[in-house]
Amino acid sequence: MCRPTATEEEEEEDLLQLEYHPSFINSLAKRRRRWETRWDAVTQAVQALDRETDATVMVLAAPSHSAKLHSITSRSIRRDPTLVSSSAMSDLRKNFSALAAQRRVTRTRRLTLVDRLSTTRSGSSTDGSQVNGESREEELRHALEAALGSLNVLGNIYEQREARWRDEMKRLSDDRERYERYGASYDRMKVLFEQRYVDTFPMYFYELRVIQATYVAAIIGQIWAQDSTAIQDIVPRLVDPNAFAKSVATCKALNRLENEEKDIDIQYVDVNSQAERALIMVHGWPSLWHSWKYQIEEFKSDYRLIVPDLRGFGESTHPGDVQSSGTIADMVGDLVCTLEHAGISKAACIGHDWGAQICYEAARMRPDIFEAIVGLCIPYLPYAGPYVPTEALVPTLPKLAYNVFFDNYTQEAIEELNADVRKTLRGTLRTVASPPPDAFLQQTNSFLAGWEGIDPPPIPFLASDEEDYWVQQYDVQKFNFTLNFYTHGNRYGSWQYVQAQGNFTIPQPALSILSTQDPVADWALAAKLLKSDEFVLNVTTKTVAAAHWLQLERPDEVNAIMRAWLSESYPPISAAHGRPDQEPMHARDEL
Repeated sequence: MCRPTATEEEEEEDLLQLEYHPSFINSLAKRRRRWETRWDAVTQAVQALDRETDATVMVLAAPSHSAKLHSITSRSIRRDPTLVSSSAMSDLRKNFSALAAQRRVTRTRRLTLVDRLSTTRSGSSTDGSQVNGESREEELRHALEAALGSLNVLGNIYEQREARWRDEMKRLSDDRERYERYGASYDRMKVLFEQRYVDTFPMYFYELRVIQATYVAAIIGQIWAQDSTAIQDIVPRLVDPNAFAKSVATCKALNRLENEEKDIDIQYVDVNSQAERALIMVHGWPSLWHSWKYQIEEFKSDYRLIVPDLRGFGESTHPGDVQSSGTIADMVGDLVCTLEHAGISKAACIGHDWGAQICYEAARMRPDIFEAIVGLCIPYLPYAGPYVPTEALVPTLPKLAYNVFFDNYTQEAIEELNADVRKTLRGTLRTVASPPPDAFLQQTNSFLAGWEGIDPPPIPFLASDEEDYWVQQYDVQKFNFTLNFYTHGNRYGSWQYVQAQGNFTIPQPALSILSTQDPVADWALAAKLLKSDEFVLNVTTKTVAAAHWLQLERPDEVNAIMRAWLSESYPPISAAHGRPDQEPMHARDEL
C-alpha cells in the first residue's frame, strides 16, 4: 500500500479542506456503521494472520466519530502477562492516545482557502505574523495554485459522483425492470410473501419512484438470512456470460443421411485450467452452457470446469442431419473429443435433462474417462428391453405430447420454435413460482399452443442481459439442429447402439438429483418404475422441490447437495490427498 509523501499531504490539506478522501462518509451514523463493519474485517484478518503465522501483532485505532480507542493484540502478547503489563506496552498506548487526541484537535482547526486569502491580503501570515511583499506574493501565488488544484479535484469528485449517480440510477432502473418481469404490484408481492411466511418472518415492503415510474421492492432481511431461495424467486443473480472466453474443439461427426464424415466445432468454456480434477457440465434442451452459471460460480475454485454447447446449440456446429446424426453416442463422442482438446484424460460428468442421459451413457460407454456422474432432473433412462416409441408413453405422461410433435413434424416444429426465439425460450424456461399454463406441452401438433393468447413473461432465473445473450446465441443457428433428442432416427439409433454393446450397467458412483415439481413427470416415481437403480449400481438419490430447471431455480440447494456428494465421491485432488500431518481445523480464536 502506497503512502502519500509529506508534500502530497500538504497539498491535499490546501485544497478547500479536502483533507479527506473523496469516499469519506460525512454522515456520522453511516460512518459509525462503516467503521464497525471494517473494524470487524480487520479483526478477522489479524486473527487469521495470528493463527497462521504466529506473528506478533498490535493494531491501535481511534475512529473519527468517537474518543474511544480500539486495539487488537495477537495471542503471543496476550498470553504473556509480562508483555501485557510492560512499560513498553503502556508507553505505546499512552503515546498513541496522545497522538489521537492531537489529531482530534487539529481536525477542528483547519483554515479554509478563503481564510488564507484574507490573511494574505491583510498583510499577515497564517500564523498571525506580519509578512513582506515578496513573501505575501509567494503565499498568494501558493493560495491561487491551491485554488486551481482544488477546482481540478472538485471536478474529479463531481465526475465520480455523477458516475456513481448514473450507476445507481441504472441499478434502480434494472431493479424496477426485474420486478416488472414478474408483473409484480405491491399487493401481489405482499400476498405472495405473506402466504409463504406470515407465520414465520416479519415482512417489510416499500415503494420507490424512479424516473416517474413506481415499482415495488421487498426487503426481507431475515428471510434472506434463513431462506435465501425466497429472493431467488424474484431477482436472479447475474453471471455475465460474456465474461467467459470460449475454446473450440474440432471433432469428427458422421452425417448418416449423406453417409459422410464431417468436421464440427464444439465450443466450450474452460475454467480453472490449473485444477487437477475436472467436471464436464452438459446441458439439455432448450439450453446452453450458461445454464450452469451458478454451478460454475460454486465450483470454479475447486475443479477444472469444461462447459460445452452441444452440437447444434449456440455456436457449436452440427453435421447437418437432425433426424439421425445426433444420437446419445454421437454426443458422448463430442464430449470425449472436447476433453481431448482440453488435455483432460478423466472427468466427472454433470448433466441436466438430456445432458444427464448423455452423462450416464458416457460413464457406461467410457468408464476409462468418466469416473463419476451427477444427473439433474431426470433419472437414468436405461436402454435395456425392447424399444418404446414416444407415442406409447403419452397416454401415461400426457405432457410428453410435444415429443410426438417434434418427432412426427420436425420441420414444422423447427419453424414454430424459430418464429420467435425469445417467446420459445420464455415459454419453456419456467419455475414453480412462475409456471407455464397447464395446457402447455400437451399438444401433438404444436409446442407453444398452450401459450395461445398469453405473452410469456421474462425468464425468471435470468437477468435481462442474460436472456438477451441466450436469444443472441439461439439466433446463430436457431433451433434447426437442436431436436436430436426427439427424432425417431436418433432415439432408435441410441437404443440400437446400446443393445449392440450388450452392457447395461454403470458401476461408477452417481448422484441423481430429481425435481419433485417438474410439470412433465414425477421423475422420482419414474425412476422406480424404470428400476434405474438396478442399472446405476452405486447411485445416491436426492430430491429438490423445484420445476424442471432446478439448478437455476434452486441453485444454493442443488450446489449444497452436489458439494456434499462430490467431497465424498469425487473430491478435488488437494482434498483427496491431504497431508497426514495436516493440522485439524480449529474454532475461531476470538481476540
